[in-house]
Amino acid sequence: MAALLCPAGSVHAQDPNGNPVPVDSVSIEGILRASAVVDSVFIDRLIPAGDIAPGDFGAYLLARLGVEPFPEDLAWRVTADSGILMIRGRFKDIPEESRGLFGNLLLFVDSTTTLEAEVRPGPAGPGLARFRLNRVLINGVAVPEFVMISILNSVGREYPALTESGRDLYLQVPPEGRVLILPGRIALDMLATPAGPPR
Repeated sequence: MAALLCPAGSVHAQDPNGNPVPVDSVSIEGILRASAVVDSVFIDRLIPAGDIAPGDFGAYLLARLGVEPFPEDLAWRVTADSGILMIRGRFKDIPEESRGLFGNLLLFVDSTTTLEAEVRPGPAGPGLARFRLNRVLINGVAVPEFVMISILNSVGREYPALTESGRDLYLQVPPEGRVLILPGRIALDMLATPAGPPR
């Protein structure tokens, strides 16, 4: 597991042969890399901060949702900007067992239609990090809110880790822990704990 540790400032992933791999791709290996950083910063406190590549963090979120079995050929890409995660793919890249969640929407698109999900952090209480699905775009056009509500209600029922609305995923973090979406990376760190009163 130590070989998977990602020190602060590093988001370069490698395959088993040591070759660089796209850091925006979603993969099973990305779950391991992201989990190693989360453990090192938030659980074991081995390092004060660490970076996770956008694709690895997307894979980590899917795993926390309880997506099983995790598809090995999931052709989705994740990019990070200031406060925004964009998850991009095509309808044909959605696992077949999940397509039913989209209902009649699939009747109006073909398999090459592009799908983008915009995820933003939201306010949460101490010890929690919140990620909210802000909007979904099909071929660059935002899905109307009333359609989104119908689809997301089904998603919320399918994945209990989400809130009932299907929009929000909460992750438990230390009270002083932070998860920041920054350009090209997701940064984890521990805020300095204020000194207690003198004894």
